[in-house]
Amino acid sequence: MENWIVKIQSPIQKTGKEMFIYRKTPIGQVTVYNPSTKTELTLSQGQDIPEEFILYFPDESLLDAVFDSLQSKGFKPKEQSFVEGKLESQSEHLQDLRKLLKL
Repeated sequence: MENWIVKIQSPIQKTGKEMFIYRKTPIGQVTVYNPSTKTELTLSQGQDIPEEFILYFPDESLLDAVFDSLQSKGFKPKEQSFVEGKLESQSEHLQDLRKLLKL
């Protein structure tokens, strides 16, 4: 599985983390992947990702275990993409907190 990106984000109304796997298509669409069902879905730009393609993790250690499992099954995302996703998630979380605190 090449060119897949792991996106990790902090949901606004829940604790924990959300993860989804996607790649961009040459014609400006996005294809998302569900590792549980091994299905792909191509979406138009701006279209919401269906809930069944978003994996929710109440505990970050579970997220790390799933990431390790994906790697063992041949999913080889760039490690930097995973780290960037985690950093982006933290940045988004801080932005949300600032909005809530009106800083």
